[in-house]
Amino acid sequence: MATIEAILEVGCSIVVTWLVAHFYYRRSVTNAPNWARPLIERLPDTPPTPERLMDLYQQALMDGQIERPDPMTGLYKCPRCGAPASQFKGQTYESDYVTGVQIKCPSCGYSESIDT
Repeated sequence: MATIEAILEVGCSIVVTWLVAHFYYRRSVTNAPNWARPLIERLPDTPPTPERLMDLYQQALMDGQIERPDPMTGLYKCPRCGAPASQFKGQTYESDYVTGVQIKCPSCGYSESIDT
């Protein structure tokens, strides 16, 4: 008799948990703001693979939809002020031990040194 009660309790717990989760899921989907609905509808059903992301990135670069990153830093914009990387100024330096490049943002003065 105790076994049957335990099975019924587990079964009822599963049903109640599913109902609560389903209610909150439905509520979260229907409470999305109007401006977000077109974005939500464009999302894929499954996450893209890394290969697909690389293909999309390459295509966007070739189409000019996004700017190419700075070749030395890999940045698209200044991390401090947001100026585009195309405005960065570069200066090469050499010493007895290392050769490198210093990239500087003319808008805010942010700089980064990269040893090559």
